[in-house]
Amino acid sequence: MKDYSKLQFLHFFRYLGDALFYAFLTIYFKSLNFSDLELGTLLAVIPLTAIIGSLVLSKLSGNQHRNIIMLKVVNVVEAIFMIFFGFFTSFVPILIFDIIVAFCNKAYYSLLESIAIDVSKSANKNYSNIRIFGSIAYLISSFFGGYLIEFFNYKYVFIIASCLYLISNLFILFIKSDKKDNVIEKDSVKIVDIFKNKSFCFYLLFYIFALGASNVSDNIFALYVSDLGMNQANYGMVFSMEVLFEIICMFIVSKVIKKDKYKLVLICSAILICLRNVLFAIPMPLIALDIIASLRGIAWGSMLAVHLNYFSSIVKKEYLTKSIFALNIFLQIFNALFNQFGPKISSYSYSLMFSLLALFSIIGLIMLIFVKQSNLDTNCDKLITEQNNLEDKLC
Repeated sequence: MKDYSKLQFLHFFRYLGDALFYAFLTIYFKSLNFSDLELGTLLAVIPLTAIIGSLVLSKLSGNQHRNIIMLKVVNVVEAIFMIFFGFFTSFVPILIFDIIVAFCNKAYYSLLESIAIDVSKSANKNYSNIRIFGSIAYLISSFFGGYLIEFFNYKYVFIIASCLYLISNLFILFIKSDKKDNVIEKDSVKIVDIFKNKSFCFYLLFYIFALGASNVSDNIFALYVSDLGMNQANYGMVFSMEVLFEIICMFIVSKVIKKDKYKLVLICSAILICLRNVLFAIPMPLIALDIIASLRGIAWGSMLAVHLNYFSSIVKKEYLTKSIFALNIFLQIFNALFNQFGPKISSYSYSLMFSLLALFSIIGLIMLIFVKQSNLDTNCDKLITEQNNLEDKLC
């Protein structure tokens, strides 16, 4: 079996396990009856730890051989601590496990995608044909995960997820690597330089408020429907429908939309994010909320299809890596802040919380209008890794 095929199977089993755990993590926290402050803390540490994971990874990563070794280690560590979640119900140990798995998760996917890009280039094949295996697996697992939780309970489903992680590790054991080749070059561009570009600053604000509103809304929605009585099986179905729409829209937009329409796609995506939160703020039956939730998949799928290509038209090539790093850092800070206080605000009024998120998405939409393109070269193959890091499995 060639390395390219090994990575396809690795993605499939890894994402099967990922969806069984992370897609249901918020409602699992909710089921433990933590206080609003504790619940918010558990949700907030995930994006904060992701920032730390990115910083540490940038220091430790090197050639492909070292990255593969690190990939094996963090995968096993994450798999072990995922199991622990099902055997503890008190806040402090759950918080510790939450920090560890969030750190490992961020590091793992950054390493995996870097390796997959190298293997794809060596095989002269498209990386997306590897990544689609992960998307299909996530769709399958999120759909059936809720039923498994209903039948077995969280403890045993988390064990299954951990086993799937370990199965995925078997494929990485046989990936060939060169200890000398594929050394990652360090970027000498100072991060302060990117803020001299006004269009970048406006896009950064769009990114923070629009995508941040969407990310936080996902967690609040899980808490909301849980309070309304939705069981895990139905939640899994709703989540899988979002993933399905995301995959479909990403495929269609990437094939049909031309680059002069990228900004329009982003504007439409921001409008859908706003509309979703506005409708969530209006009391309505669960079945209506289930349908409205799918707007997230349409918005995200469309946005992911054009985001990097459009972004590369407003930022100089030498600033792209640092610029995307800045986007993700500020987004995670926003996520952490409102994941922390979101449950408390929601305990007072879910309508108020969703209205606030709708307001943020409107602000993001306004900021996008002021963005101007300067670099018409939208070839950004080297940034496929960052594009997939934006997915909300993908947090």
